[in-house]
Amino acid sequence: MTDRYDDIRPYRDSEVSEVVAALLNDDEFIDTLIALRTTYIAKWLPRFVRFLARRALRKQLSGVRTIDAFQALVKPRLDRVVAETSIFSYSGVDKLDSQQSYLFVSNHRDIVMDSAYANSVLVSEGHRTAQVAIGDNLLQKPWVSHLMRINKSFIVRRSLSGPKQQLAVSKQLANFMRDAIDQNQGPLWIAQREGRAKDGNDKTEAAVLKMLSLSRDKSSEKPDEVLGRLKIVPLTISYEIDPCDVLKAQELIVGAAY
Repeated sequence: MTDRYDDIRPYRDSEVSEVVAALLNDDEFIDTLIALRTTYIAKWLPRFVRFLARRALRKQLSGVRTIDAFQALVKPRLDRVVAETSIFSYSGVDKLDSQQSYLFVSNHRDIVMDSAYANSVLVSEGHRTAQVAIGDNLLQKPWVSHLMRINKSFIVRRSLSGPKQQLAVSKQLANFMRDAIDQNQGPLWIAQREGRAKDGNDKTEAAVLKMLSLSRDKSSEKPDEVLGRLKIVPLTISYEIDPCDVLKAQELIVGAAY
């Protein structure tokens, strides 16, 4: 990939050590991990607990030098989530060639788990993990951006004003995805609409398809030809209990976008 994608692409292996160091030095990141295992000790001795957590994490990450190594470290935690699920099933992946790259256009229920479950299935069936699209509205904190990009996320820039700027970043995104598929860099995952479907209406937004077609050479390609080259595969995920259902209902009432 060329430098024109540096502001949106996932991190590369050569950048992993620097990113890991940045994460280890970020107090808010460390505190967030501590909060996941809240104890009364953390409340009364925050600096001491942070010191211990940082030391333990540094030991865990000491051998991580590549993206694959980072994902291998995270995978057992995802495997536990899958194992604790009462029923987890999937179908259709056997129709795909593990040596090819596909663009998965997916319905959207949960910001993290949708693509995480998809990647779990891909890995279990011998495929590469997917590069995952994520909106920049979710990356306001530096540590969140680092964590997502070291885990193969690429950025969808939404927080821009003006149609010219938005068109430019949409073309950049479309070209990034097309190059990734053309160069067989592995699968990609993108939601079929902007934001999660809180009302269960899984309908692909026309704007998404239009964006994907922006990489075409207008002098020689039609929009449908570009879409064909992207090797689009529809992906559907369903949960018995919708993640964050109460929050989604509240957001629908007040008209929140995400």
